[in-house]
Amino acid sequence: MGKEQRCGGILFKEVRKMGKGLRRFVLGLVAVGMCLALLLSSAIPVCEAEPVEKVVKLGMRASLTGPLAGTTLWAHNGQFDYVKWLNEEQGGIDDIRVKGVWEDIGSREPRAISAHRRIKESGAVIETESLVTAAELTTPAQQRDEIPLFYMAGFSTGMLTKPIRWTASAYPGFAAEAATFMKWVKENWTEERLPRIGMIIINDRAGYSTEEGSQFAGEVGVEYVGYEVASVGCIDVSVELLRLAAKKPDWIYAGAYGAAMVTIIKDAARLELQKKGINFAAEAASVDEIVLRVAGKAGEGWYSMRIHPTYLDTHIPGVMLVLEHAKKYRGLEPEEVAGHYLAGWAETQVMVEAVRQAIKK
Repeated sequence: MGKEQRCGGILFKEVRKMGKGLRRFVLGLVAVGMCLALLLSSAIPVCEAEPVEKVVKLGMRASLTGPLAGTTLWAHNGQFDYVKWLNEEQGGIDDIRVKGVWEDIGSREPRAISAHRRIKESGAVIETESLVTAAELTTPAQQRDEIPLFYMAGFSTGMLTKPIRWTASAYPGFAAEAATFMKWVKENWTEERLPRIGMIIINDRAGYSTEEGSQFAGEVGVEYVGYEVASVGCIDVSVELLRLAAKKPDWIYAGAYGAAMVTIIKDAARLELQKKGINFAAEAASVDEIVLRVAGKAGEGWYSMRIHPTYLDTHIPGVMLVLEHAKKYRGLEPEEVAGHYLAGWAETQVMVEAVRQAIKK
């Protein structure tokens, strides 16, 4: 509470920051506890003659450019469009307008540190991030500044804080996803010997977190033959793929994104590794409509884990709403809408609901 003022003979106590009166709360997000302490960016007006619009700000650390943007750009577009829809058609959060404050880190994780600082100074009450390394880098700052972070993909150990978890994720960790893939291979295996699995990952925390799933190979009942690492902006992975192929895997599982994923798909096709009996699959965020559109026929035969819906999944509640607004806001036909656009829309919806619940408390 701030200083006292009088207006029309009535005594008012000026409230400079509504958030100081909000208590911490816990919201379950895909089995991950999340604690928020929120600040509203505007002051409550001290006099009816001087109304001030109430605004809640959402910080969006984005990768709109750079080698990973082929994957992340569509998710951010979904975020931006959800906020637009929320304000225009739903009146914001209980008549409080929502403003997205975004910073483009250009697929360069260290930039997330300065982006977080600028978003904090803007008065944002919560942040999102689409790169795992960037999320891990700023997790200590999220705890220190009491600004929760919603990471838009799989959880990793570097996001853990105690006693309160300040970074939450949209779905379980990359390692758990890789273990689920190995379990699927085992359940569908028909030969007497164990299936052999290798991995190709990018030199990024998301890649190494994916490879950590190999520790469950013995428990699941598969033989793990090792992994190879490609750079985030690689233009050729022939050597890495041939080294893996020499270990005679039945499956190669990829944890790569954007331009790197396109390179892996095209090089695997050029080397005719599928014709040599090697099957290929990828982490959920790795292979999407945009990557396949660029890779062309080289992408035929690839498998992918799937977390979020695609434009074909119109039976899922909310998908038609998103597709209608992709057409309204961006002129896109359903088949032109990438799955990550739907994911960005849905994930921001979850984040806004967290803020709504905090305001109520």
